[in-house]
Amino acid sequence: MPKKSTFFCFGPPKSGTTLLQQCLNLHPMVSCPSEHHLDFLFERCSSLFQEYNRGLDVTDLRTGGQGATHLPPASVTNIFRSVVNEILTVSAQHKPISGINDNSLFSYFPLFKQLFPQARFIAIFRHPIPRAVSAWQHNLLLAQEEQDPTHLQLLYQEKSYDDWILLLADQFNLSVSHYQEAFANDPNAIAIKFEDLVMDKYNVLNRIFRFLDASEDQTTIQKIVDMTEFEVMRSKARRPHFFRSANTAAEDESVSKEVQKEVRKRTEQSLSFLGY
Repeated sequence: MPKKSTFFCFGPPKSGTTLLQQCLNLHPMVSCPSEHHLDFLFERCSSLFQEYNRGLDVTDLRTGGQGATHLPPASVTNIFRSVVNEILTVSAQHKPISGINDNSLFSYFPLFKQLFPQARFIAIFRHPIPRAVSAWQHNLLLAQEEQDPTHLQLLYQEKSYDDWILLLADQFNLSVSHYQEAFANDPNAIAIKFEDLVMDKYNVLNRIFRFLDASEDQTTIQKIVDMTEFEVMRSKARRPHFFRSANTAAEDESVSKEVQKEVRKRTEQSLSFLGY
């Protein structure tokens, strides 16, 4: 693929990745479809060829023991890269800049930097308090809609609502740390804040499209801004209650002052890095 034609965007769940993805996908030069799960593909590729190699050993013993020719890990990685390139090609819809939205990338930054050295990376983060509240409400809603107790089990793995808030604060730190380790001073990566995307969408999108070498036409960007207003997105969504509130405040009345203070203390360095 030509230089700069590929990108990956990601963020901790409930950090505004859907808003970012939809903004990107509305640009006439950019393709960024609904979220993928590349971690699933990579893990399945690895386990598939491990099983395949074991099968080769069995067959080799049954046919005289000449020595099986295993598929090495590097070949598995190359096959995975081909699969990701196929996803990019299929989803591109003839647009010159093709991207994948996938929150699982936090665990695979070194791999993707190795496989796609010319790719661009766009991270979005949200203040840990409203993000934790949003994630709590989202899982409660999914548990009800899908009649799936695993969503409640995820929430109640912690002893209380306060413990959940603090857990996601720690996860926020980990996500920011992974990003810093992978992309410190890397010109091929940018990090944006959900709050900025909501409150100053035009300028943030202008920055992102410039980063991707996409057109920065004012009319195009303003059209995207208008089409991704919160109420517009909710009115057009097949599942409108997914778009709950788009809260940009750093505080929430459902969280005690003590817990909010502890979150700010725990995440001070991460918040500072992102410009909060």
